Amino acid sequence: MGITVITASIAAVSSLVAIFLLRIIAVKIGGFLGKMLKFLLAGIFFAIVVHSMAELAEVLNIISGSDLMIIMGVLLTLGSVCFICASYFGFKAIK
Repeated sequence: MGITVITASIAAVSSLVAIFLLRIIAVKIGGFLGKMLKFLLAGIFFAIVVHSMAELAEVLNIISGSDLMIIMGVLLTLGSVCFICASYFGFKAIK
């Protein structure tokens, strides 16, 4: 097992654990701040968690490098849209 597989596995597992723990906190927070945190979590999920899992799949030769580039673009776009929505609710929370 190469170092690339180990690091990609650690990235996938640790980001999944982090999103799970943050989700527990998000459920307990209500209002616009809670919505903001939920969109941040969705953005992190798409931009980091699923992204790291796709990279692990590429390292394990489950998907090709060219497919990974397409997947990364889509995931980063979805994550960025969620971050924009989170910003909207964040501004509403501080008004």
